[in-house]
Amino acid sequence: MHKLGKGHGLKDLTGRTFGRLGVLARSKKLRDRSGHVLWDCRCTCGMELMVRGKAMLKGDAQSCGCLRSERLKASNNRRREQTALLKRLHKEAKLRGEGVHKLGKGHLLQDLTGQTFGRLTVLGRAKRMRDKSGRALWDCRCTCGKEVMVMGKSMQRGNTKSCGCLRSEWVKAYNERKKRKGMVHFVRFKDDRYLNAVKTFGRPDFIHPHWDQRAVAEVMPGDMVVFAEGDERQSVTSFSYDDSAFF
Repeated sequence: MHKLGKGHGLKDLTGRTFGRLGVLARSKKLRDRSGHVLWDCRCTCGMELMVRGKAMLKGDAQSCGCLRSERLKASNNRRREQTALLKRLHKEAKLRGEGVHKLGKGHLLQDLTGQTFGRLTVLGRAKRMRDKSGRALWDCRCTCGKEVMVMGKSMQRGNTKSCGCLRSEWVKAYNERKKRKGMVHFVRFKDDRYLNAVKTFGRPDFIHPHWDQRAVAEVMPGDMVVFAEGDERQSVTSFSYDDSAFF
C-alpha cells in the first residue's frame, strides 16, 4: 500500500478487474488535475488507457468506452426495428383508410399480433389505435368466439385473460355451488394429508390453497371446513390466486 500522508492510505488495485477493465499498474502520471489517483488499465477489447481508481471502485468506469458504444448500437437497432414496425402499421392503417397515430418520444411499441394471452389471441392493432389515456389497443379473439378490443399492457401484465367469459363462468359455478348445502371444504391440504382427509371426510367440494377472502366467501352456513393446519380462527389473507386457476 502506497503512503499518501498521515492518516491516508492508497489501495493497490494492480491485478484487479472492474467490468471489462484489468488494472496493470499505477500510471506514470500519478494523479490528474483534480488530485484523483490514475491507473494504467487494459480493456478486454485490447485498448490501454488511464482511469481514475475511484471511478472504477464506484462502478462508474467499466470499459474504455466500448461498452457504451455497444449499448448505444443495440439501442439504435431497437429504434430502427421500432420505426420499421410503425411504418408497417401505418401503411396497413392507410390501406384500410384509417388514421395513423405517432408514438411519443421514448415510447416503444411491441407487436403483439399472433400472441396468446390466456383465452385471448391478438389479431392486430385496433381501428381505434389508442384509448383516452394513450395506451395501445389491440383487436383480439377469445376462445369463446367473441372479438374484443383490449389494452396491450393489460394482457401483458396478466390482468386481462378473456373477453369476460372467464369471470362469468366462475361466477356461474360459484352461484351454483352456493345453492347447495352441506359442502366440504379442504384448506391447505398437500401430499398424504389430503388422501388421509379424503378417507375420513370423503372427497371435498372445494379445495382452497389458502385461507383467504375468497375461501371465506365460499363457505356457506352448514358447510364443513377441514384445515390441514390451524382452524377458522386463524387470520384471513387477501386474495391469493386468480379465477384462471379454476378453468
